[in-house]
Amino acid sequence: MEKISVLSMFRDSESYLAEALHRLDALERETKDFSFEYFFYENDSTDNTVDIINRWIIKKDGSRLSEIL
Repeated sequence: MEKISVLSMFRDSESYLAEALHRLDALERETKDFSFEYFFYENDSTDNTVDIINRWIIKKDGSRLSEIL
């Protein structure tokens, strides 16, 4: 099975992050011939970006790296 790797960076992305993750879930459901892995980098968010990513990625193949400046 082929693999699709998704790399993304986030900072203070709470306002649109839930919709973006919902679309990734939909893409996974529609794309049965591929597996997905996710690598998210979060940079010093002051909103709920980290919590949203953590709740979502725990069910996925991938990881999140956070940096606090």
